[in-house]
Amino acid sequence: MQKLQSNEKKIYARDISPASEAHFVNDNWKYKSALSLPMMRYAVENRPSSCVAVKDKVQEEEEEELASFLITRQDGAMSCLYTLEKYRGKGYASVAARDLALKIIEKNQNSNLDADMKNYMVPYCYIVNGNDASEKCFSKLGFEKLDTEISWFLIAPAETTK
Repeated sequence: MQKLQSNEKKIYARDISPASEAHFVNDNWKYKSALSLPMMRYAVENRPSSCVAVKDKVQEEEEEELASFLITRQDGAMSCLYTLEKYRGKGYASVAARDLALKIIEKNQNSNLDADMKNYMVPYCYIVNGNDASEKCFSKLGFEKLDTEISWFLIAPAETTK
């Protein structure tokens, strides 16, 4: 758990809690759908995740609040980065992204992959074109933008009508 300094607040990076926070993460995801909550739950239960939590130092009994968070998708990409409006501009997204990248690196180094494969298992992400805040966040951490464009398509089951 990485702790940040603040005079009035306890601020720290940690894993997202599957039981109590997967729903919150899903609700704040721009692309949520009727099918996304099970995907989000599975991701935080089975893959590395990170969030920055904020808690008032003065009122210890006060519940912490998630300020920023992201998950690891099934393809290994860091994804769903989001920072609540009132916490933007404080660097919390960078803290969460760095924390998750380090968890992915550690997980890959401790896996049973052969040495050659471990060289290819590096943190990466997809960023929607025009999302300048995410591009800035990840480039600050040393991520490099590739000169490629990816399009995603969803095949949804057709509704049956009688």
